[in-house]
Amino acid sequence: MAGPSGKSPSAPVSLEELIALNDEIAALVRAKVPLEGTLNQLGDDLPGRLGRITHMLALRMQRGESLADILEKEPQHFPAVYRAVVLAGVR
Repeated sequence: MAGPSGKSPSAPVSLEELIALNDEIAALVRAKVPLEGTLNQLGDDLPGRLGRITHMLALRMQRGESLADILEKEPQHFPAVYRAVVLAGVR
């Protein structure tokens, strides 16, 4: 069943949403701010699925998983093109 946005709750986050998240992550990296805790705070400010995904990233990174590992293990949340670009950048 679709949510209020008309999208399925289990659908991947849109590329537009991920671009916005990437902009935030890039700003945090440039500022040399630890991502794990700051992503959790950022998740509070982001709406819907994007906020939930951001919280999930923060929690799993706090547990020691890398962003690359999380993306590889959660293909249902991240479009393939996004995963490929991020993983290429990490390598």
